[in-house]
Amino acid sequence: MTSSETTTGRGPRFNAWTALFVFSTVCLGAFLGSVDTKAMDSREKWILSVYSISMSIAFLAFVAHFVAHGTLFVSTKLESLSASLVTTFWCVALPTIMNPSNDIAVSGSNTVDLTISNANIYFFSWASFIAAVYIAGSCAQEASGPNDSAIGFDKAKWLGLCASSLIMLSSSSKFFYSYGCSKGGLSSTQTCKRTKYAVSLGVIGTVFATAMVCMASKGNASNTLQLAVSFILFTMYCFGVGYITFENGPGDSIGNLYFSTWAGFIISLFLLASSVKQMRAPQNIPKEKDEDDKAVSVESDPESADQK
Repeated sequence: MTSSETTTGRGPRFNAWTALFVFSTVCLGAFLGSVDTKAMDSREKWILSVYSISMSIAFLAFVAHFVAHGTLFVSTKLESLSASLVTTFWCVALPTIMNPSNDIAVSGSNTVDLTISNANIYFFSWASFIAAVYIAGSCAQEASGPNDSAIGFDKAKWLGLCASSLIMLSSSSKFFYSYGCSKGGLSSTQTCKRTKYAVSLGVIGTVFATAMVCMASKGNASNTLQLAVSFILFTMYCFGVGYITFENGPGDSIGNLYFSTWAGFIISLFLLASSVKQMRAPQNIPKEKDEDDKAVSVESDPESADQK
């Protein structure tokens, strides 16, 4: 148990599970208020199931923290399985929720002219997805034991960057074809050039983040490698937020591409800052270790210390 667990008497992901329960409940309430429950199609029934399952799992996880002091659930395989299950549901459901043709959270005739038709469903679906990814990443980090902690590897953030890059890739790819960038006449426009950059950044971010998680699982993600990769991604996202979300960019209006671009920028910034901190931290360890060794040797051999 960590110090925070001992102090609060709750697991390290108690707040995240609570947040997921609240977010899922808001989504469920907003969705039920926007559809005719007696005439739902298959897509709407699927989304209703996801909201209900997410809310139920989060609620059970919340309650489990109070049963036997959480020992039956907290930091067990059951918690990891629950986190993986709810994250999988959200990964599959989110594209359906955000698809404008389904008119659930977003509406519009094409990818270029979109409006948020239900703000609660839109924003709290995103919040639920982020909370689920965080919980799954935290469980994976904990399951890795001291290996990730020893090299300062934050698996939750790398998984978050992978998720945001995937969403950017999906959204920018849809925009590329719906805007007509695949046609010769429009391919040279500023908007299409920026869309191509968004697609490329989505691919690179997904590949790099996935590779880092896989390498960390095998114990090959060194501090130097993390610093190099996070610096490259942060630099690319710096250009990305200006190139994609500003005027003439494919993500200049509120939507999946806008949020995923800024999410990738923020996460890559945190990863870079964490990598720099880890690179600087070991410099003080040898000196402290030497002083501790000297103190131990003096205590174990006082006669030699007196002779000196």
